[in-house]
Amino acid sequence: ELLEKVGVDYLGVSLDALLIYCSGNISEQIISDLAEINIKCAEIGYVDNSNQVTMIYEGEEKRSILPQFRESAYTKIKQEIGEETPELKLEMEKKIEKAATKALKKRQKIIDYIEKQAL
Repeated sequence: ELLEKVGVDYLGVSLDALLIYCSGNISEQIISDLAEINIKCAEIGYVDNSNQVTMIYEGEEKRSILPQFRESAYTKIKQEIGEETPELKLEMEKKIEKAATKALKKRQKIIDYIEKQAL
């Protein structure tokens, strides 16, 4: 519910990362519990309603950034639009939209399958 509310696509997370989205008031307890069983964990950011990707540096400096995903996170988009720069931005936008729609349909199929298995 939280991920949907703030528009986070969990499928875009790096393959070797686990992001835990939780209320700020329990984050330190989660980090502590994981440390007790020798699992390294750190708070790397927070989610708000801005729909922006922002890097927070020491001293509270903030700078908007574009997310950098591993190739596996956008392989389907690359397959759809190719690796060459399209001559027309509109053409690229249409192809990205088509790839995103396919990804959302696939995501829903996976969710439906998991829910069916849980019954």
